[in-house]
Amino acid sequence: MALAFTAASLLAFVVNPESEQVWDLTHWMSLVLWYLLLFAIVTGVVFAGALDLTGRMCRKRFSRRRVALLLPLWLWVMWMAAAGVLVCVVKLAFGDSLEWDGLVVGTGVLTLISYALVLPFLILSFTSSFYRERLKDLLRPPAPVAAPAAAAPIAGQGSQP
Repeated sequence: MALAFTAASLLAFVVNPESEQVWDLTHWMSLVLWYLLLFAIVTGVVFAGALDLTGRMCRKRFSRRRVALLLPLWLWVMWMAAAGVLVCVVKLAFGDSLEWDGLVVGTGVLTLISYALVLPFLILSFTSSFYRERLKDLLRPPAPVAAPAAAAPIAGQGSQP
């Protein structure tokens, strides 16, 4: 799933008219494309991880409200994990430390943007039974367990004296 999200974000970047400006920047800084590729991969992993964790939390009781409230929480957790890796790399490579308040605000902004991107698809899946089933398949909630049927008495074994 992370690969599909990454491929979709890279395709959206390539067909975007503003991508020509980024291609012009590569003459000055060749790492721009690597940074964008890394960001697309991290974004794919964040979306896939947040959806998977939301699905795990909704397996006991699946409801629209539960999905809508848990998804932003897990998006924020995944963005914080990605930012934590960035903090560790910066600390090891440069010996610098990042501002924690900027990190929390930055991940909050990325969470809001990510949720705003997913929200139309959530609304579509909440209103359409076709897409609701697809969302349930994606989140993999368990099938409801049917109650066992009451045992019928066997013929010939009645309670006769």
